[in-house]
Amino acid sequence: REHFFGKYPETTALVEDMTDDEIFALRRGGHDPSKIYAALKRAEETIDRPTVILAKTVKGYSMGTAAEGKNVAHQVKKMDLSSIIHLRDRLWLNDRVSDEDIPKFPYLELGEGSAEHEYLHARRQALHGYLPQRSPNFTGDFHVPEL
Repeated sequence: REHFFGKYPETTALVEDMTDDEIFALRRGGHDPSKIYAALKRAEETIDRPTVILAKTVKGYSMGTAAEGKNVAHQVKKMDLSSIIHLRDRLWLNDRVSDEDIPKFPYLELGEGSAEHEYLHARRQALHGYLPQRSPNFTGDFHVPEL
């Protein structure tokens, strides 16, 4: 709080009603689904000019010491227990995966008919199935503006 927000009164005021835990839970914009959604919505609503979204992210985000912020993120095949615990905590899955279950490397199973289950299946249907497929023709709406 002091080191990040305490330098200027304006930034101190931004977090005056937040606990230290809430401040610690803040995510970079590129990893915050609410911020990404807001940026995409605003871009979609912008009609009279092109829009670009610059999202600051960390390579290997949420992989802990195994790969977060390292150039090896895409080559990591195994994570140590502390990195798996870090990932679980970062993704707020503490209520679904206990510390005792971590060494067993459990799969997270979504309940049939749960909101998460339905969402994932709806996304796959919107993408025309569970396996990627290529189409030789562009199938989306695309308007080329007048020059």
